[in-house]
Amino acid sequence: MRADNPFNCMARVARTPLFLLIIFISLIGCVKSRKNEASPTAVSAIEDLKFDEIDHDSLTVKQLKDIKRIHYVFSEVSSSSMEEMINKFKRDKHPDEKIVTWSKMAAAYERFTLNKHVEEYDKKVEAYQLILLRSTMAEEDVLGKVDIIHLTKEEVNEVFSYCATLPESTKIEQR
Repeated sequence: MRADNPFNCMARVARTPLFLLIIFISLIGCVKSRKNEASPTAVSAIEDLKFDEIDHDSLTVKQLKDIKRIHYVFSEVSSSSMEEMINKFKRDKHPDEKIVTWSKMAAAYERFTLNKHVEEYDKKVEAYQLILLRSTMAEEDVLGKVDIIHLTKEEVNEVFSYCATLPESTKIEQR
């Protein structure tokens, strides 16, 4: 199940919606801080990022409640602050659709970590990577991008089984 390091495929990731790119970069920061290594590719990509304008000045109480839950679920594997996450949703043209997708991702992550009583941080990070990439591409494509070291094949299949309600791919919007 070993494949290209997902941190070296920034060019492919750049084609995903900006929102998912920013979350993915947050994951990179989280993993780098664990390994105390810097990736020159990731660093230069972060410096070159241009953020879209905020499309929504405010979000509804329900949207904020949902975002707070998403942030809580992924806080152990993502370095994004609550404020950063809210701003990312404000920049999205269709925040309700993204909130639904991210809520499904959070549910898949929780289901895996709670059902399996997963305590190991490295397994949680790999599950998060699988779920994150699975939200934008098919399972077989995800396996070609994530270097699985800590999860067993059965655990990978279980993570994917919890992602059944995620879309096979996300359309890129032209601004």
